[in-house]
Amino acid sequence: MKRWSRRLGILLLVLVGTPLVLVLAYLIMNWEHARRFPKIISAYYAKEACTCRFVLERDEAACHQMVRQYVPIRSYQEDLARREIIVTGLGQRSRARHVDARLGCRLEE
Repeated sequence: MKRWSRRLGILLLVLVGTPLVLVLAYLIMNWEHARRFPKIISAYYAKEACTCRFVLERDEAACHQMVRQYVPIRSYQEDLARREIIVTGLGQRSRARHVDARLGCRLEE
């Protein structure tokens, strides 16, 4: 009985450890892309929400539904006077401002 429990422990270690090592190896090989991922979340949300609100002229609830992602954002601020959206997600802050009807919205930071 003791031998089976030992073999089961080794099997579980291999089944859990192998995918973990593979993910770590992938992240190391693609570090530049992985490092930029957190900024993509807030930038996408800000840009698309700005376009939805100020170019498509939809209401805030509809725009949140349209640009919602699996990775949640931390904060969403809308400045109607300056026509800009500020979003924070995964520790990164992005701002998108409406330029005009022809150019739409542009990421500021």
